[in-house]
Amino acid sequence: MKRRKALLLAAAASLALTAGLCGCDKYGGWGNPGTAASGVESGTKISLNSSLPDVHSFTAGTIGGGSYTESLLASADVTVINIWQTTCPPCIKEMPDLALLEGNLPDNVQLLTWCLDGSYNNAKAKQILSEAGFGGETIISWSGDLDKLLEKIMYTPTTVFLDSEGNMVSEEIIGAGDVITKYTEHINAALRTMGKDEIRLGI
Repeated sequence: MKRRKALLLAAAASLALTAGLCGCDKYGGWGNPGTAASGVESGTKISLNSSLPDVHSFTAGTIGGGSYTESLLASADVTVINIWQTTCPPCIKEMPDLALLEGNLPDNVQLLTWCLDGSYNNAKAKQILSEAGFGGETIISWSGDLDKLLEKIMYTPTTVFLDSEGNMVSEEIIGAGDVITKYTEHINAALRTMGKDEIRLGI
């Protein structure tokens, strides 16, 4: 009996660990995003193909009350958008690393977050961002091509990489993990195709 209980506890702990390293479905439940586009090691060749639609025209409202259109993308060579929810523990766990990355990016790369439930879990979203020290913009309302993009998103966190015109310039990252390494590799893969200098982070 004790052996069976120990096995059950071990299985539960393994399941919790796996969920914590993966992600949630976009409706807030646990999900397993699998390995596609999520496992990146240093030196790995990054695919520049994405299964997600481009984002050429949109409007977006931010958690701070601001509003943007697609012209926001024109201010950077690469825009990184991390899509998350307040009900997704892996999303919350990686937020401090996102904050660290965002604060150390050069001017030609920007990182935004997009909180899917931020309009009705506003206080919770603000608390998570504040505790993580995230200083970038967070989208909480949207229309246009962002709607089309969201239709194709299965799990959170999912992170996409766009050029200044809203074209997908790298495969998406699905699930949580080593933010600094993975994001930097994806950003640099995109910059190389543009003939731009790679970024070097002192963190």
